Amino acid sequence: MKVTYKDRLSRGESSTNAAWAPIEKTAVPGPTPGSAPIQKTVTCDKGIRFIPHPPDLRREPPREDWVEDNVKKVAQHCRKIHQIRYETDLSVTEKREWYVLGCMLSSSPHSSALPSMPHTAQATGTATTAGFLPSGESAMLKLDGTPRPLLPILETLMRFERPLITWNVFKEAPPTAFTSVFTPHTRDDGMQASNQEEQVEAPRDPRRVNNVVHKDFSQSEWRRGRASLSVEEWLDSTPPRLEREDLGDGRLFIVKLDEADGQFRLGLVQLEIDDTSGALTGWWFARKSKSHAWPAQHVPFERYPPHGPWVSDPLDVEAVLLAVEDSDLTETGAKEKNVNPVLNNDFMQRLRAFAEKYDLTHKKETRKQTGPAPAPAQAPASAPTQAPAQATTAPTRPSRGGRKRKASN
Repeated sequence: MKVTYKDRLSRGESSTNAAWAPIEKTAVPGPTPGSAPIQKTVTCDKGIRFIPHPPDLRREPPREDWVEDNVKKVAQHCRKIHQIRYETDLSVTEKREWYVLGCMLSSSPHSSALPSMPHTAQATGTATTAGFLPSGESAMLKLDGTPRPLLPILETLMRFERPLITWNVFKEAPPTAFTSVFTPHTRDDGMQASNQEEQVEAPRDPRRVNNVVHKDFSQSEWRRGRASLSVEEWLDSTPPRLEREDLGDGRLFIVKLDEADGQFRLGLVQLEIDDTSGALTGWWFARKSKSHAWPAQHVPFERYPPHGPWVSDPLDVEAVLLAVEDSDLTETGAKEKNVNPVLNNDFMQRLRAFAEKYDLTHKKETRKQTGPAPAPAQAPASAPTQAPAQATTAPTRPSRGGRKRKASN
């Protein structure tokens, strides 16, 4: 059986989109020789797979675990019910039956230890049961119902032959996979003709359509698809930079750098806005990591420099790209955002996509050294002086190595 679904019953099939999900994208030749291929979606051949192969019916399946946590207490109640109820509530026979049932449950620590029905339970009386079962005397109780073996029940239900089951399901091992009996669906000429007149729609995104997790589509694959879709939606609605009305005093922002900080031409500042002139000042944070590549998930920053006066530079509004909210930081980074902010994984996924879209990435240089190694850069003795707000040159951002990096317009 091939299982498929629709997001709504009214959805029909078109020349570029399949009606039934799960779907996958494919390319077909264009309508004329030499024309570009046409992108379309088709229903996945296997559909939704919850069971990858036929079950093995040569042995009994395991029984379901106990649902109740207090099975032992139930057994104790059955054996002591004659002490709880009034003397006249239960007959001698009923007291014996309850006692025998309690003894049977006491000897079953888990569901698979219960005897299969029909079963005759037996118990021996003790000094505490002398009123209804003398000490040393045995009592029996015949039980029917469940649990009982499942395979004999299934075998009696097989009344008709199945065309795709060619083996003895109770004695032979099952195939490792189901036999596919589906053939590609081909439309008739009338359907193809009507499709030529319909308005061509863009192929649907499988990340939006495929929402059922099964054997061929894991929970992690679904999460990755939703995450990438969320990043793309955010990227489409996010401008390349912020306007002045989007800025706020004391908040964190991502700014554009002329000289890359590792793999990105991006930096992190805490913004200060002058109440009188409206001039912008950025107080710099530096990455704690010295590697070219930014960490894959959490990216920790610290005030620059880590020891000494905090460095700042005047900023142009054109250099401020993105706001960093508390939700964009890790829990610890949000608590220490004025000293040691830490960008979280979700924000970094968006930031990487933003950098790729607006050409803010920087590849690591791999040029071979032909001469003597250059002398290492010397750290400045003190923080650079702040340029006047009306300066035409771009502000500078010191790196951890002591070099200066410009925040570009």
